[in-house]
Amino acid sequence: MAETIQGRLKQVQDRITETALACGRDPKTVKLVAVSKTIAVDRVLAAIRAGVTGLGENYVQEAREKIEALGRQTVSWHFIGH
Repeated sequence: MAETIQGRLKQVQDRITETALACGRDPKTVKLVAVSKTIAVDRVLAAIRAGVTGLGENYVQEAREKIEALGRQTVSWHFIGH
């Protein structure tokens, strides 16, 4: 199952839920930010279609290119790193 983006995303979401519950935290309060740096636009789009809603980049130039290429997708962008 984990060989697809959907499968990998589900595994991560399941681990988030399990860990949050073990800590007494509501899993809905945890935000998953998928790091898209160095990832091709077609794979980023596939991740968005699989359910990713937050993407992280650490270079403005790379983020700008992806944002322009992806158009109006329902994702929030985050700067990561230093």
